[in-house]
Amino acid sequence: MPLNVEVAPQKKPKQIELPPVLPEIAITSDDPPEIPPSKNLEEEEETNNNVSNNSLWSCDKIHSLKIPIHWVVGNTIEVGSKVLYHIDPKTELTKSITFSDQQPKFIIKFRGVKSRKILKDVNTVEEAQSLLEEIDKIKLCTGTGSEINNFSTACEGMVSSKKGKICEDCLKLKERLRKIEERKLKLKQRKIEKQQKVKNKIQCLTRSEMNLIAKVKKYKRRIEHVIRQCQAKDESVLVEAISKLPAAQQEAVKACFSASKRKGPSGRRYTAEWVYECMLMRIKDKKLYNHIRKHEILVLPATSTINGYLKHYGGAYGFQPQVLDMRQKNTAGMHERFRRGMILIDEMKLTKGVHFDASTLKVIGFKDMGEDAEEALGDDFLETVEEAIESLPMDPKARQKKIEGKNRNLGDHALVISFQPFRGKWVQAIACFLTRGNASDSELTKLVLEAVILLERSGLLVDGVVTDGATWNRSMWAKFGISKETFSAQHPCDPDRKLYFISDFPHMMKCMRNCLCSKKIIQTQNGDVQLRHWEAVLEAESVHKLGLRECHKLTKDHLHPDAWQKMNVAMAWQFWSASVAAAMERYRFQGVDKLDDCQASIEMCQLINNLADAMNSNGPDNALRLGSTHFKAIEEFLNYFINLKKWADDKLMKKLQDAEKTRVALLRKKGINAREKVIKYQEDFIFSVSTDFGLIVSLKATLELAEFLVKKCGYAYLMTARLNQDALERFFGLVRQSCGGNTHPEPRVFAQLFRLLSIYSLVKPCRGSNITGGEIVTNLFNLEDMKMKTRQERHKLLSDKLDEIIIKGQDLDQITDLMEEVEKDHDYIGDGEAIDEFALSYVTGFVARHSKRYTDDCEECTKSLKKEETDKSDVDMLITQKTRGFLTYPSDALVDLTRTLERNILKTAVHSELEENILFLVLERLENSQVKTIGCERHKHQLTKSVMKFYIIMRMHFLARRWNQNAAAEKKKQKAHRKQAHLT
Repeated sequence: MPLNVEVAPQKKPKQIELPPVLPEIAITSDDPPEIPPSKNLEEEEETNNNVSNNSLWSCDKIHSLKIPIHWVVGNTIEVGSKVLYHIDPKTELTKSITFSDQQPKFIIKFRGVKSRKILKDVNTVEEAQSLLEEIDKIKLCTGTGSEINNFSTACEGMVSSKKGKICEDCLKLKERLRKIEERKLKLKQRKIEKQQKVKNKIQCLTRSEMNLIAKVKKYKRRIEHVIRQCQAKDESVLVEAISKLPAAQQEAVKACFSASKRKGPSGRRYTAEWVYECMLMRIKDKKLYNHIRKHEILVLPATSTINGYLKHYGGAYGFQPQVLDMRQKNTAGMHERFRRGMILIDEMKLTKGVHFDASTLKVIGFKDMGEDAEEALGDDFLETVEEAIESLPMDPKARQKKIEGKNRNLGDHALVISFQPFRGKWVQAIACFLTRGNASDSELTKLVLEAVILLERSGLLVDGVVTDGATWNRSMWAKFGISKETFSAQHPCDPDRKLYFISDFPHMMKCMRNCLCSKKIIQTQNGDVQLRHWEAVLEAESVHKLGLRECHKLTKDHLHPDAWQKMNVAMAWQFWSASVAAAMERYRFQGVDKLDDCQASIEMCQLINNLADAMNSNGPDNALRLGSTHFKAIEEFLNYFINLKKWADDKLMKKLQDAEKTRVALLRKKGINAREKVIKYQEDFIFSVSTDFGLIVSLKATLELAEFLVKKCGYAYLMTARLNQDALERFFGLVRQSCGGNTHPEPRVFAQLFRLLSIYSLVKPCRGSNITGGEIVTNLFNLEDMKMKTRQERHKLLSDKLDEIIIKGQDLDQITDLMEEVEKDHDYIGDGEAIDEFALSYVTGFVARHSKRYTDDCEECTKSLKKEETDKSDVDMLITQKTRGFLTYPSDALVDLTRTLERNILKTAVHSELEENILFLVLERLENSQVKTIGCERHKHQLTKSVMKFYIIMRMHFLARRWNQNAAAEKKKQKAHRKQAHLT
């Protein structure tokens, strides 16, 4: 009979709590119970098929066995079944053997785990006795000794080795548990050490903090002591201590010590020299100035203080007397050689835009030729200008042509006039004008005369005028009597001097290149100058794609430029460079077929290159001196060009005469009596009419001006770069850079930038002047704003108009009241415009909040401006939707007042064109409207007047902004149409 052996851990009988499955065992009072296997595991039975029904073994014979000590026999609930078990007194582990007549089994269990290692056949009592003895000798596994994981899950309860007390699985588990405990111990130790380190560090930092606090207190006491000493000492001690520092650093140190006497930034006093340095820093970079001031790197005045100085110089269009007065003081004491120079005139494209100026009560953005500034210059100046215009050798019809003044045309060009001396690095922009398109020749003539007269009165000596080759500039030249033979005019301020007219040479370089690129061929007496010669050089060098090239800058864009590249000065310089001439010569020598007839092109390249070097000198080393190489280069090109013009004119004349003779001969052959016409002199041009004329006049004027300066003015040389418009181009570049991505600023923005940039060059002392920066700032602060009187007059006119409207509005009869009620019910303005009552109520709430400052703390006036939230009406819906508890609900009387103002403003905007005085047009329309007052009897007139002024000015800002938005949308629409037209 096969028996299964079960070994399971069991405590002492007195301490065992039986599980629910224990009722399977019949327990006597004398016998300890058997602990059945865990309920989580199903008991498996091993059936011995080898035991037959005739087995000699039966459960009744269990008492015949020699039961070892500590083994106990017990009964079970099964019939014919008995259990024999043993409890180890030391380990409290249990061995049990269950016998059954039907199915004898011998099971070893440990914590519900059955062992299958012992499996024998038991048929006799002897075999059962032998098996019992064998089971008694089995050593049970005592486990790892851990309270949580005492036995391994693979443990079968017995020990295979004779010496050991633990099975191999539990031994491995014990080792793992030991390592886990070691790791936990190490981690705990590390945590303790880390906590100790943190604790030590905190203690160290605490000690350091206490030491630092003590040091700070110590140094504070020392600083306070030093401050008291500095305040007690005389300023002469500080001046002596910093005497070796540069002047600017001395001013910075003085400002710091002066600020140390104050507890805060308020109440500080600055020297004029330090304010001057701060003004320069503020104009150069606003962000850097604010950064230095915010972080107290230097003691700088507030931006409002700097703006207070700058406001004394107005930024309007036209000539600014303040600029000339300041420049006169700036150049006082300078030698005459440093006060001579040229006038530069050029234009810049602007974007149309309007802006309402609350200080002048005007809409800015319309054409402005400085008529207001002329009034401040005085009648004597205007008479002098008129006399100068009368003395010009111009056509009487042209003299009678009236100059258009202000009109309703929006300006889109800025005309800038600057003065550039022959010596010195400073350039002064003296005036700018807002024009519609390009200024006319009559306007330019008048502006040139005004600029020359004003500069001469300011102590500066004007010897010439520099312009580009535009048609209107050439027409202005003609009014001064400039021709190929006459390249200067009589000076309007000195009959013994001349006023030279010079065309911008870089502009002429571009024109010469562009003319050749468009004409392809220019005929000369020495051959044809052809564009294909440049193409041949480019083709010959194209084989060296990665190698070195002689004309590495020459590209196809130089020969076939687009619209933007035609205005590139550097590309024009490279086109006529000496490298191109040398490359033509070398490739012709190497036998390039297309360069067989390039001698004329080489000659013109060399002449123009030498001329460019002579006309672009900007230093003493390469300056224009009498008899120098540059002087001879100008003379050589001038003679070459004049001879070329004469040859071309003779050729054209001969061609016309031959054509006329042929025509007469053909007519006579047909029997027609024909007479030969007298052909007048015909003039041909090399590049273009304007370019040829500008070259001849400019080169002759340059040579004569150089002789005049050297022989009569004490100059040793002339830097010809002072005869071009590079300074103005740099000025325009600064303006565009300041505007960010918008290359065409609006008129208002341009006027502001012009004001800042002109002040920067104004407040910086010139070389050789005997005035300091502090004196310049003092003079700038003492200047009177020429427009202050005009502004005050316009504001007084506005105040008088409002008084008249309020008084007249109260005297209107009931008919006007009836008309107002009708218009209130039918607020149709015209052109699709109507008053939005919801928006009007919302804006009126803002007016009510703002107008509290006009009430003089009068409670009745304050109540007349607003109403309680409980009294709100349907038109206040927008306020209710947008409020967060802080918006104001306007009173009905205030809404009626703003409705009257809004109706007249919209009617004026719809039925009148936008102009600079549109505010006064609104006031004229208001004169026929009834205006209801608000406020108490004492303050109602003044309060109503203040509210009306604020609302009208606010709406003028809105109108200007709306016009700009509509103009931008229309411009975008036109751009889309142009793009679509190109695609179709």
